Amino acid sequence: MLTLTGVQATKQGNWQIQIYALLDSCGRVVAGAEKRQRTTGRFADRLEAAVARDLCVIWLQLRLGCDPAAAGEAFNCPLNSLLQQEALLGQLRECPSLRDLRQLLEGLAATGHLRCLAATLLTQRTAAAFVGVQQIRNSWMAHVTVGLDEQLRPSGAAERKGYSVGSFGSEEEGAAARDVAIIWRQLVLGASPYKAHEKLNLPLDGLLQQEALLAQLKLCPSLRDLRQLLEGLAVAGELRRLATTLLTQRTTAVAAATGQHAAATAAAAAAAAPAAMDSPLAVSMTPTAAPPPAAAAASAVADGIDAPSLSAGLTAALPKRLFVGITRQEKGWQAGMWVSLDEQQRLSSAARKTSKSLGCFGSMEEAAMARDIGVIWKQLGVGASPHAASEKLNAPMDSLLQQEALLGQLRECSSLRDLRQLLEGLAATGHLRRLAATLLTQRTAAVAAAIGEQQAAPAASQPVGPASATAPGVQHAAAALPAASPDSAAAADGQAGRSEEQPSGAAAELPLVQPSAAVEPAARDAPGSVVVRSERSPEAAADALAGSAIAQQTAAVPARRRKGRMAGVTLRGCKWQATVYIGLTPEGRPSDAIDRISRAAGSFEAILEAGIARDLAISWRQLALGAPIEAATEAFNARLPMLQRESALLAQLQRCATWRELRTQLQQYAEQGKLAELAGRLLPPALSAAAAVAAGRHPAADLPGGRRLRARAPIKLEEGADEEGSEEDGQRPAKRNKSDGHAAVGRCIEVWLGEGSSRQPFTGLVVERIPSGKHHVLFSDGEEALLDFEEEDVRFIECPSEAAAVAEAARAASKPADAAAAAASKRDKGQRLSVLWPDGQWWSGKITYAVGTGLHCVRYDDDNSELLVDVMEEQVKWHSAERQQEHERQLRQYRRQDAAPGEEGSGDLFDYMMACAEAPGAEAAGLTGELVCQYQELLDTLQPPARAAKEERLRKQLAAGKFGNAAAMMRMAVNLALGTPPGAA
Repeated sequence: MLTLTGVQATKQGNWQIQIYALLDSCGRVVAGAEKRQRTTGRFADRLEAAVARDLCVIWLQLRLGCDPAAAGEAFNCPLNSLLQQEALLGQLRECPSLRDLRQLLEGLAATGHLRCLAATLLTQRTAAAFVGVQQIRNSWMAHVTVGLDEQLRPSGAAERKGYSVGSFGSEEEGAAARDVAIIWRQLVLGASPYKAHEKLNLPLDGLLQQEALLAQLKLCPSLRDLRQLLEGLAVAGELRRLATTLLTQRTTAVAAATGQHAAATAAAAAAAAPAAMDSPLAVSMTPTAAPPPAAAAASAVADGIDAPSLSAGLTAALPKRLFVGITRQEKGWQAGMWVSLDEQQRLSSAARKTSKSLGCFGSMEEAAMARDIGVIWKQLGVGASPHAASEKLNAPMDSLLQQEALLGQLRECSSLRDLRQLLEGLAATGHLRRLAATLLTQRTAAVAAAIGEQQAAPAASQPVGPASATAPGVQHAAAALPAASPDSAAAADGQAGRSEEQPSGAAAELPLVQPSAAVEPAARDAPGSVVVRSERSPEAAADALAGSAIAQQTAAVPARRRKGRMAGVTLRGCKWQATVYIGLTPEGRPSDAIDRISRAAGSFEAILEAGIARDLAISWRQLALGAPIEAATEAFNARLPMLQRESALLAQLQRCATWRELRTQLQQYAEQGKLAELAGRLLPPALSAAAAVAAGRHPAADLPGGRRLRARAPIKLEEGADEEGSEEDGQRPAKRNKSDGHAAVGRCIEVWLGEGSSRQPFTGLVVERIPSGKHHVLFSDGEEALLDFEEEDVRFIECPSEAAAVAEAARAASKPADAAAAAASKRDKGQRLSVLWPDGQWWSGKITYAVGTGLHCVRYDDDNSELLVDVMEEQVKWHSAERQQEHERQLRQYRRQDAAPGEEGSGDLFDYMMACAEAPGAEAAGLTGELVCQYQELLDTLQPPARAAKEERLRKQLAAGKFGNAAAMMRMAVNLALGTPPGAA
């Protein structure tokens, strides 16, 4: 493997780079001897990280006003080549702080510039990577595979094993010794050195010209003699001189071959345009001379960069991450795009945008071209200009629009199925590959030229191959076919007749593929594609999917309840907090260039208000970034199509320029009651309980344990109703006595909750029956509650087919309950505790049972109600001292997990620290927002164990209101990290 300096592998599978620098409080480089290790970024590719590390070292030298060549650190890339990147050096000079440098490197990685630099600058080092050499402490050990007899002599009959031939002072000496050992093995066995199966580090011809060395090798009968000879050569310096001489010759040959290969490639690309091409998709089929082996070896890049399937042009340097809209699947490369389709798979601006597959293809280049063609088809189908597409294309737009024949075929595709069939035909006939070989080569040359690595290509009139004689200087695809017409079949026949008269070397005619109406729609659907054939509206389809969500929600019941009742909502104290992952600039504006962390959008009285506020915050982030709302990676609580129709509300949100303004706006919405109104209109029926909250009825535990703060008026079942009433006749199940309650386990129910016009149905699955006679119900939105079927308006419904296995498992789990629930019930049953409610009061009760999901059934003393409580989420106090100590230990472990780097807890801690910094008296105690930001940057550099310990200690200080102690601890840690004297401010 290529040895790279300053690059470390992380547990997350990426590559981290670190530099030693002395920085001030603003992250600017200052002169001094007390340098500290700084993490400057993480990258997905090892070679990208190596180039980024070299750029960091150059940046340090430039900020100090020193010559980069005077840096006391080794570079991974040739320094002279790096210093020739004038545009890149100018960008480095414009980075005043380490934060700016990180943002620049992230941008270079995202646009593929780092990959292009690695493919260009590390080519010679990659080609010169030494094999058969391993570093052991301060020496390099050389290995050779050989079969030895009892006297350590080479034998063809013995089993081949790896043997060490010695340790040497440098990697080059070890590589030379390893190659010499291979030649010794071949000579002793009487075989030709050219037939050795191993790859050599040095040129074989150069080694065989060392006649004196070959004579000495022939005098070494055993491995012991060879080791003594190599040791003597190393002491005398012969190995170093041999390695230096041959490696210099090899590097010169590689560089010359690379230049010849680039020149030949550019000339071949210029000559690939035929003079008269009847079909724009037809590419010259004239075989071109393959590059020499040395050039091919020089253009290969190791260490994680796979060789592209396109060998023509500059595609060897094309970064894979620059291909957008494609993903790797088991069957190949899948192309996809976001599109709005109606029920017949036709384009519709009124429908919701969804991600659709265009098919799987054999190479990523074909998939990239298919995706671009799909984007153009979408624009043509809605009557918009392809240039107005919001998506980034893989190939040049202008070159794609010159393919008139292809555009004609796209206009005839009336649905997504027709487009898939067209793309499948283009891939089967090789059109996609040829189109990619032409257009992507042009784009790769443009990318390389943008970073200053593309050399001036030879003139197009330079004769290269037979094709250049017929088409000197003619641009590719200049000739365009007229749009497809009903006479296209006759025209194709005529073109086929003319193709027989074309001379050798001319482009062959490749007819396009027409969509066939005879193919069944099911057969034309691409593998993995999602086809919606329902005739219901999107809202009705979403409602219908709520029932099937029961099976998905209950397929694997977690050991403890999930943190948020709704997505992005957690209970903090007596209020519900909405959190969003977002990257903000120092001014508080959204930015994709900054890492996203969890930030609190505000705290609200009701969970439904928090859920809607969280959706509005995500919508504001997407609009501020200029991205579609439906492109957000998070799941929305509200119905997205209905949320997008709130144009006036979204327009008002867009006026919020910063994150602080958005939080203020959301709080105003909550005070005006607008959030509760939106929750009633936008949330699905399974989640929409705004009216139920106002009436004090909670189908799911909106408040801790689902406690009702108002007196409830039970809704009695109709007398004489049939228990097996069907869904069509609207009959409700009759009263059931407690003895037959087990029969309901595993069945799906619909319960009507609320009063008057606020009555709404909620669907769920009966998980188990507790000893008191109530039933533990898991609703389709993932919430849980205890229901008394004699007091609630309940009727049984047919479970979705997917829930059959879940229902059967629920019946088995209810008799008896699982081992964990039984153990918890036995341990905590009868224990007394107090629960803190949002009204600020502590309510006492007794544990009666523990359900299978880990929640506890609590019977409260004030009204004898029995409700569910998650003791790991709610603020509870156990009356037993032993149980309280155990509870505190569990909470500490839970908080350590909550504060793990990269998880939601870290973002919550940052928001908590910022909130404490804004509290009265915090600034006087030294706790400021600037100190919080500096301490957060310090936490980001720590390993998980150390970070969790510091965060837990800080939480305790802040929770106790000891702002002065917390500020002192944070200031000391920041000063130590920055190298500032402890007494400095």
